[in-house]
Amino acid sequence: MESITDWFDDGGEVNNERVNIMKDVLKEMKEGSSKCYDILVRFFYQNQTMDKIAAELDYTNADNAKNQKYRCQEKLKSEVFKRLQK
Repeated sequence: MESITDWFDDGGEVNNERVNIMKDVLKEMKEGSSKCYDILVRFFYQNQTMDKIAAELDYTNADNAKNQKYRCQEKLKSEVFKRLQK
């Protein structure tokens, strides 16, 4: 299974700056009442299935929840890499 820290793997060692930025972005998602935070936490940290996530977050089916998870992942990655460029 994919790990969220796999996105930032630098030859086996996770870059602390990237992880700290990722935590900040996730915190902002949470404070902004974003479903992205809920989806990512449930999938990556709580290891919930897409079926369970869809049911608990009121998506019509697991495929819709999976598509939203992908968009959330891309949003998180984009924001992290944007902040790394500063």
